[in-house]
Amino acid sequence: MVSKHVLVVDDDPSILDLLSRALTTDELRVSTARRVSMARDVLARQKIDLIITDARIPGETGLCLTNTARELGIAYILMSGDPEWASAHGIAPDQYLAKPFDLRALSDLVQAHLEADGKTPI
Repeated sequence: MVSKHVLVVDDDPSILDLLSRALTTDELRVSTARRVSMARDVLARQKIDLIITDARIPGETGLCLTNTARELGIAYILMSGDPEWASAHGIAPDQYLAKPFDLRALSDLVQAHLEADGKTPI
């Protein structure tokens, strides 16, 4: 299997650490960023297959980052504790992860997005 690269963006270092440890495998590399500006730096330098971002990060939001992901053709998952807010902003259920979340649900969602990469538009 070709190695995939996931970028996790959240202003909470404990979330970044948890998701990095939970998702990293021999086939999956995980990079992290605490701000959208840092995430944009990673996007400029590296190929990213999937972005997982918190919706409400101080400064430029994760929602703004999903617009960039869409423009670049990169799959994304938006995390938020407010499903009504996500729905109101046009986030599809398969692109949304409600906080708090189960790590198995996250892993399954990540796998589904990575398997769909190149087969169907996300």
